[in-house]
Amino acid sequence: SWDVYKKEVVSGKLEWSPSHKSDNFWKDNYKAFEAGAFETVKQLISLLDSEDPQVLAIACNDIAQFIKAHPDGRKLMTQFGAKPAAMLVLKHPDPTVQKYALACVQRLMVINWEYLSK
Repeated sequence: SWDVYKKEVVSGKLEWSPSHKSDNFWKDNYKAFEAGAFETVKQLISLLDSEDPQVLAIACNDIAQFIKAHPDGRKLMTQFGAKPAAMLVLKHPDPTVQKYALACVQRLMVINWEYLSK
């Protein structure tokens, strides 16, 4: 649920729970990220400074998921500084972190994602 997800982001300790991988979660909850001047979005971006490889991978995953679900997701994430933070995560030594960081950066860079899938 949204409340459980938000508490997890605020705690800074992300685990691979179903919400991180469920397209339905993101479709159903992307508007909830708008609350409090996008506070949860900002907190999620701040997790890109984490020392924990799992937190980094999940934060990158979630940023990519948000961009996919929210009509202005890419613009918002760029506005709040996700792009330079995610670019730094690309240099992480863990290949799993690199994989999710690359997917995140791709979503941040591609303007019309639907066009590429045709």
